Amino acid sequence: MVDRRFDRCRPLRAAFLAGLAGLALVGPLKADDLASPETVETPVLPSKDAPPPHARLASRQPLPSGAQPLPPGLMNNTPNLGSLPSTTSVPGLLGLSGKETVVEVKIEPPLKHIKDHDARKRIKTMAERPYDVRTVEDDVRRLQSSKLFAHVEVSYQRVGDNGIVVIYHVIERPTIRYLRFFGQHKVKERHLKKQSGLKVGDPWDPYIVKDAAAKVEDYYRE
Repeated sequence: MVDRRFDRCRPLRAAFLAGLAGLALVGPLKADDLASPETVETPVLPSKDAPPPHARLASRQPLPSGAQPLPPGLMNNTPNLGSLPSTTSVPGLLGLSGKETVVEVKIEPPLKHIKDHDARKRIKTMAERPYDVRTVEDDVRRLQSSKLFAHVEVSYQRVGDNGIVVIYHVIERPTIRYLRFFGQHKVKERHLKKQSGLKVGDPWDPYIVKDAAAKVEDYYRE
């Protein structure tokens, strides 16, 4: 239960600054915050018939004092997950006999925001082992379900008479670089971070971020 001294009459408004520059959760806004003409794009949960994530029009809320705006075009540059093809098959590997030997496993393009180890630990296809299509398909599913990538595909290159290089082509999701809370005065930031469930390094997901905002609002209303 939150201390009754909190201003429970003013509604908590949660706005988000998210993407490669980081993410901020914004608490109750003060009157002087509303004077700023700047606005920030914020993700919204879809209705039943709404278009896919990142294809929707974002809502706008006043930018609180001290908060930094989103980098221009960030939301527009986020991959449109709804338009991507299925990743549960490996069309790039059709035509192999199954007798090939894997000589190398690559991830392309080189990862910028995700540790190489975090991706490779989900890949069971190994060099110097026989190629197995089921293993490759499972690799693609694991990479996709990790939420680290917006899209995963696979292809191969022949090497010599019987060798292949297996290549996983990925689109990284933006990651949360920091969390900031603005407007809270009596609740410590570490408590709000715990309530939100978000952590630095987590992949950016508009649904999870929206849910985090709701959790913080509920915490203030208790």
